Amino acid sequence: MGGTWWTKTILAGSLAAGALLVISAAGSRFELWPFTVGFLVAAAGIALALAGTALGIRRMIVALRRPQAVELLSLDLALAVCAVVLGAFALQFVRVFTVPPIHQVTTDIADPPAFDAIADLRPEGSNPHTYDPGQPILEGTLAEAQQGAWPQLTSLHASLAPDPALQRAVDTLEAMGMAIVNVDRTRGLVEATDATFWFGFKDDMVVRVRGTGEGSVIDARSVSRIGVSDVGANARRVLLFLDRFEASARP
Repeated sequence: MGGTWWTKTILAGSLAAGALLVISAAGSRFELWPFTVGFLVAAAGIALALAGTALGIRRMIVALRRPQAVELLSLDLALAVCAVVLGAFALQFVRVFTVPPIHQVTTDIADPPAFDAIADLRPEGSNPHTYDPGQPILEGTLAEAQQGAWPQLTSLHASLAPDPALQRAVDTLEAMGMAIVNVDRTRGLVEATDATFWFGFKDDMVVRVRGTGEGSVIDARSVSRIGVSDVGANARRVLLFLDRFEASARP
């Protein structure tokens, strides 16, 4: 079998790996199939990328002995695509083992904001929407796991009165691309839903605004509808909200 045939096969396999990664996420995001099917499609793409990398490196060594520009360019492209696919997988793999296996966080562990309207919208079989700080997680509790991983998740104190602070919370969530579900100005609550970038997993967030003698205290909670671990997605979302809320207050 000639070198050109091998190179074309490796390139085709690498492009298929990239396509499978995109298709796996798109199919789940647009609800063409369950996320479990999406994971299997992604696994097939990763397997192809691993094979493409191994065969591509081997073929590259052979091709370098008698360089042909077209063949080397094709192999470079194939290896680059495989690197992207495996890099995306590696990023998620690292996150799984560097964050605790939890699927919700809050800025107020002692008195977390409670969901209202969203509680009735979460599908049957979703994760509980309540926050139990004493829930056993590994060798500790949910509260200990969260505080150990993200100690910066704390209440935000603002000089704004409750009403303008609540409106700023609504504006901030909308600017983040989240869908506002409920705004209760009497209770100082805003609820919103977000979807993760790749697979479109639905996560819900509630922000609570309470008045203080000097302004307002803002607390937030974000929880995934499915999955044991959110690989840090909810913590990143809440921290982004807090950062943007504060940034919008600066002149």
